[in-house]
Amino acid sequence: MMFTKYDNAIMTKVRAMYGKMLTPSQYEELIHKHTVQEISAYLRDETPYGAEMEWLKDSQVHRGQLENLVRKEEFYQYTRLMKYERTKNSIYNFVIMDDEIDVILSCLRYLISGRSEEFVVNVPSFIGPYTSFNLFSLAAVRTIDDLIQALSTTPYAKVIQRCRMLKTVNGQIDYTSYEVALRTYYFQTMLDWIKKNTYFTTRRQLTEIINRQAELLNITSIYRAKTFFQMSPSKIEKLMLPFEGKIKKKTLSQLIHARDEGEFLQLMSQTAYGKQIHPKTEFIENAVHAVRYECSKKYLRFSQNPQVVFVSFMLMCSVEVENIIRIIEGVRYQLAPEEISRMLYIY
Repeated sequence: MMFTKYDNAIMTKVRAMYGKMLTPSQYEELIHKHTVQEISAYLRDETPYGAEMEWLKDSQVHRGQLENLVRKEEFYQYTRLMKYERTKNSIYNFVIMDDEIDVILSCLRYLISGRSEEFVVNVPSFIGPYTSFNLFSLAAVRTIDDLIQALSTTPYAKVIQRCRMLKTVNGQIDYTSYEVALRTYYFQTMLDWIKKNTYFTTRRQLTEIINRQAELLNITSIYRAKTFFQMSPSKIEKLMLPFEGKIKKKTLSQLIHARDEGEFLQLMSQTAYGKQIHPKTEFIENAVHAVRYECSKKYLRFSQNPQVVFVSFMLMCSVEVENIIRIIEGVRYQLAPEEISRMLYIY
């Protein structure tokens, strides 16, 4: 597969950005801060996240505002890379699709909870210029029909329409069905694009990355369903995304039918992810981040494909952002540094 000078420029820029990611010593500094305001000052003065915080008065910053600014800087890293992109239909555009689906699911959650009017306060407006629909049209959504209308010019409308008749026993919107359908649409659309537009090593590497992402979501869903909700295997099966990575269908079924959290972790320790997910695992999200980060780092360092390097970098950025947000939450609730550290994946 031939790459353009723009692709190569993206790869060069990505590797430069990778060199500026937070270091273990910077994480150590952050987890020992005493207030959200101290975290804000450190991020502004000592890290690349400061680009979005120059105007911020530390004394007035609150948790939600700081978390939003961290996510905003992550997104702007993406937009800075897109200055080098000249193709409308490319792997780079799937970052926007992922964000769009997150916004749609957020709208659904507010709708189900009866707090639709609060959606507009929390919408990530900074992605607005890049989305395929008007973000703020979702603020007027009060029914599923409203949502379909707001998304009528996008492929998401058909996905929502297919789910609209699925209700829970008490007549409420079956949020899980919508989430699984939208996530499935996202991953399948990416895989279809990869199959159509890439070849050989590039296709194999990108397919592996995408299938792994879906599989890690399945692993997290099974664990949470068993640990926090004591869901039956039949209900857990409805949460599964229909993609296969390192875990075969037979093993996935065993994980779904595990008696409890302990048996689940014991089974996971015997899979390809056993190094990170094992019986001593305390936080499944942390272990999943470890898998995601280490696999992505391998591709970023050694792949010669700009698209593979780009996707890997964006996944690593998502781990870093989640780490920062957990630190903000931990400090806000006055957790000890050691306790916060256990919730992070520090590479």
